[in-house]
Amino acid sequence: MEYTDFTKLNLSGFCGGSFNCGCSAEHSVSTKKILLRGSARQQAAACAAEAQPSGHILFACADDMYGSCARDFERTLAGTHLVSTVRFPERFRPSVQSSARLVKHSEDVRLIVSYGGGAVTDVAKYAATITGLPHVAVGSSPATDGYLSPWAELYSGEEKRTFAAKPPEYFLLDTDAALGAPPVLVAAGFGAVMSKWGALLDWSFARALTGERYCENTARLIIRSAESVRRVSEGLIKGSRDAVLELCRALVFCSLANQLEPGGRVRGGSEKLLADMLEMLALRRGKSCRLPGEYALISLCYTARISGMYFEKAHANVLMPPDPLRRAHLLHTELGMQQRDYYARAREHKLCEDGLFEHKLSQYRSEMHALSLSTLEKARWALDAFKKIYADAGYWLSGCLLPGEMRRAFALAAEAGGGLTVLGHLQLRGYLEHLLMA
Repeated sequence: MEYTDFTKLNLSGFCGGSFNCGCSAEHSVSTKKILLRGSARQQAAACAAEAQPSGHILFACADDMYGSCARDFERTLAGTHLVSTVRFPERFRPSVQSSARLVKHSEDVRLIVSYGGGAVTDVAKYAATITGLPHVAVGSSPATDGYLSPWAELYSGEEKRTFAAKPPEYFLLDTDAALGAPPVLVAAGFGAVMSKWGALLDWSFARALTGERYCENTARLIIRSAESVRRVSEGLIKGSRDAVLELCRALVFCSLANQLEPGGRVRGGSEKLLADMLEMLALRRGKSCRLPGEYALISLCYTARISGMYFEKAHANVLMPPDPLRRAHLLHTELGMQQRDYYARAREHKLCEDGLFEHKLSQYRSEMHALSLSTLEKARWALDAFKKIYADAGYWLSGCLLPGEMRRAFALAAEAGGGLTVLGHLQLRGYLEHLLMA
């Protein structure tokens, strides 16, 4: 299989493909068709007919999109298929129970078609996974990078959890709806793309810590997407249609990266864990967190700053030693990994030949310090731009946090992330509390 540069492919080039980039992992995309289209009703009907030529369709949407857009898609689908519709309340919270509602209505259904943003798509993805039915997803919002991911983020009770879910077989982004989205949704999508710098920071840290595989090819795809959004930020502030379209493309490419790296590294790092914990604490007190992009960027500012403070100091044990024997011993004693398991994985991925083993600890520290400061600079710039895109930004931070909740959220995020995230590592080493005080 020949080498494939992900940054050279257009969206159609990824569809249904398997790729080699020399990073020792197999990359693949299961989605058969990916389109960004205006007036997308007929194209959605064509995808539905391709997925299932006839029979019963279960159509899922939310009430806030039904009257403005989704009803027309429903009518178009009804021209070729029998359609049953499940409508969720406006601004509903996606949950396991929401997916169960679709499953309950899936008897005699041969295809699920969803129309809406990330909430409706995740509910439909999980229902399609449970039932085994094919899924055509029509996105309407420029606010999420999860449309094509192999996960669904759903609430189980008051806890947000991530479930494995098969990506949609067909995906269309309705650009007519996306271009009409309010600034709050445009800002959310901007935050989703720009916070990817945090995922790359944690992934780089895990590579330095244990020699974990790091795919430069996938990383470049994410970096290109983030840089493209950065270039059109002034257009997003002014409400430019071309800028919003560029944001939509970047979100879809970031979503594709989630399929290319199904292990979860590009979905988010410490910044996402911290943002999720802050949201959970706020929801427990009945506070609504309306701006996910904002708290992702705020969390990235915090985590990048703490990472920079840590790597600025020449701690004697700042990272695992480059010597394989000492590294394997520490992996066993600190992270609970058996030495034989580590050696087996090292041989499998040829890590013993990786240049990272030859780096000096000072070089590790210098590289991670520079990356942390670069990430912090990008995060601060992005948060400032976010506030210009959506003028009401700032409510979440000032209105939803109680004294001590940030520290509590840090502890929960570190625990959830484990030793292969920056926050988890700092907590294991006993540095997190000290840095938070600083």
